[in-house]
Amino acid sequence: MVNLTSFTLRNMSPGEVSVRHLLDFFASAPRLSKINIHTPIAGSDVQNGRLVSLAHLNKMGIFGDVPPSILLDHLLVPVGTKLTTRTNVRGPLFEGHLPRSLDNLRNFPNFTKVHLHVDSWCSRARFSGLNGQVHMFSPTPSGSPTRLVLDSLARFNTSKTERLRIDHGDTPSSDTLYQALLPMKCLRTLTLFQCRNPNLFIHALDPGADPSGVVICPKLEELVLVPRFNEELRDIEGLVGMVATRASRAAKLKSVRIHTRGRAVQFNASGLEKHVLHVERGPGVTVADDDMDSSDEDD
Repeated sequence: MVNLTSFTLRNMSPGEVSVRHLLDFFASAPRLSKINIHTPIAGSDVQNGRLVSLAHLNKMGIFGDVPPSILLDHLLVPVGTKLTTRTNVRGPLFEGHLPRSLDNLRNFPNFTKVHLHVDSWCSRARFSGLNGQVHMFSPTPSGSPTRLVLDSLARFNTSKTERLRIDHGDTPSSDTLYQALLPMKCLRTLTLFQCRNPNLFIHALDPGADPSGVVICPKLEELVLVPRFNEELRDIEGLVGMVATRASRAAKLKSVRIHTRGRAVQFNASGLEKHVLHVERGPGVTVADDDMDSSDEDD
């Protein structure tokens, strides 16, 4: 198998293929550049600490009912790899989806873009940067999907994330938002697309609401808000107050864009510099973002 470059495995019986079988196979095919696995993986009889290098890998997809970390924990994946995972098991989003040791994925912790999409049937996330991508799919868990997504996000290294987009999120708690956004010291653009109650995000960004006076996302330059259909942003005064407070704390926020439908947004922006707050009115309700494809599943 030394010259094999592409491998797809599907429709195997549960328990028929184990991590050890796959590791043995990958070790015999060092030139693999594309791998797709569409079958349950058994994780028994794997030697602790065993690592197999896939030095030529550029795309890998793991789809099935078993979290793929039981395989990824034993692989050395090179910089630039695009990793897609999909699971059909309901449960806390992302739990077990990424390797327990992200060191195996080398530069993957340095995500510069994060895109989260939460709805009633499926949650999707893409973490991407100059050196690779991780794209994950999972059925929406019970409870508050957005809270579980943000709780998971807080456990990842997002210190270099520059762009965060959240689509169709429900209402998380202020503490959950605080814990998720606090590590994002380099965040420059935050987009909330048709999220329920975006006012909570606004208040989480307001350093005046935090007794410690910590400026969350101190490098944030642009906030984009797209309310849900037939809804308007209710707390315009709170938004203006947040912008004013951040400006007074020497934060970087320069642009707040609100895409609305129907009536114009009314607010009092007295005391603000014109370049700080910019509200867009009109029928436009879409915000282009090329970070999330409809599907990354390849054969």
